[in-house]
Amino acid sequence: MATAVNMEARNSISVLEQRTILKVFFLEGNSAAEAHRRLVRIMGTNALSNSAVKFWFARFAEGNWDTTETRGGDHRSSDLTEERIEAVENAFDESRAWSIRSLSAKLDIPRSTLHGIIKEKLKFRKVNAKWVPYEISPAQMETRVAYCTLNLKNYRQQTTRLTHTISIDETWISFYRPPEKDQTKEWRRPGEKKTNVALPNTLGPKRMLVLAMDYDGICYYEILEENEKMDQHRYLQFLKNLMAARRDNRKHQVWLLDDNARPHRTTIINDWISSQNIQRWLQPAYSPDLSPSDYGCFHALKRAIGGVHYATVAEIRRALDNEITEGNGNGKYQAVRKLPERWRECIALEGGYL
Repeated sequence: MATAVNMEARNSISVLEQRTILKVFFLEGNSAAEAHRRLVRIMGTNALSNSAVKFWFARFAEGNWDTTETRGGDHRSSDLTEERIEAVENAFDESRAWSIRSLSAKLDIPRSTLHGIIKEKLKFRKVNAKWVPYEISPAQMETRVAYCTLNLKNYRQQTTRLTHTISIDETWISFYRPPEKDQTKEWRRPGEKKTNVALPNTLGPKRMLVLAMDYDGICYYEILEENEKMDQHRYLQFLKNLMAARRDNRKHQVWLLDDNARPHRTTIINDWISSQNIQRWLQPAYSPDLSPSDYGCFHALKRAIGGVHYATVAEIRRALDNEITEGNGNGKYQAVRKLPERWRECIALEGGYL
């Protein structure tokens, strides 16, 4: 019976009354840790937490004896709360990267109160920022929208133009590219020691890969010689070799998609393209997210042939041929087919990155 009475008495002690008890403990000269232990002996599992006791002892040490305020700060005035909410919103208009610590110092709002405003009142959640290839200007975003709109218009006029599209781009490939972290995973028994994988200090020699993609996947590529540069003459030779390699498919007009690199836009190149009756899709600057090779080829291709030391270009070429054959067969490199979808998405984002 005594136990039941004691339990009932403990449950009747409010949080506010516990703070008053803490004030007495403080005045007796107890430390926060000692006060918490004494409070637990009295209240059991209903006692304030250790961090709460430390908080109130710090307030008492500052000469603030008011135990009626909530721990987060002064909420007695709804006007004050609204002012704080507005201050937080204004700060977020300046930047979304504030930490609770720095914003609390800037606005002179207790961290717990600030956390409640951000989470409960404004419903914000902190997430990682989106990494983008470049910091594009509003004017460049408008250009992206305009180009994507015109490309969609041309596509809708004759959707088969996409099946006759060739996308061309360049990248570097190395004689050795280490496997990515998830590619080094192994099956291990519980407690079995993991295998150490040392990353090399260098990726080894590299060559430029010039690659063309069509509606069905990767259709042609060339690996440049050591120290060979991609200038207008080399690009023209690549275009001629590409067209010769697909001569049997020249029943329809070709639509070319390449970027705005200087060798791609010289008078020599433009004149030859016109002489071949080749049309160009519009490709805005700083837009790898609208290039099939960037969003749907290069990373996957390098990942597939990585983790192997190649002694010669011939070995790299064999690895590329095997991966291209397999990837084209299973639809892995059919990135050209996604162009209309990506143009529409870019327009919906008002020129922002996908």
